[in-house]
Amino acid sequence: MPNFKDGATSVSRHGATPRAALWALAPQREGRTLYGAAIVKAAIVRQNSLDIHADDTPPRHANIVGWPDAGVNPQMRKALCKELASAIADAATFIPIDSTP
Repeated sequence: MPNFKDGATSVSRHGATPRAALWALAPQREGRTLYGAAIVKAAIVRQNSLDIHADDTPPRHANIVGWPDAGVNPQMRKALCKELASAIADAATFIPIDSTP
């Protein structure tokens, strides 16, 4: 789901690097407990009419953008965002942090 203040969803870009490299990104996310990662291809995000903008602050950071905007009724906007997020989640693979690389 997007942060409704800025309309973006913060993500880390992982690519084909070893899983240990993914877990190494976790300390850069202060104040959050890492339970695992949902791995999804950028193509899935784009198939759902969203886009990914890399900003590399911190390294390998990006935002999923293009969520339904504030011009839509707030309840309708939330429902549309949930529908998109659910489609992305359905295509994702969850990897618990204690799994082996």
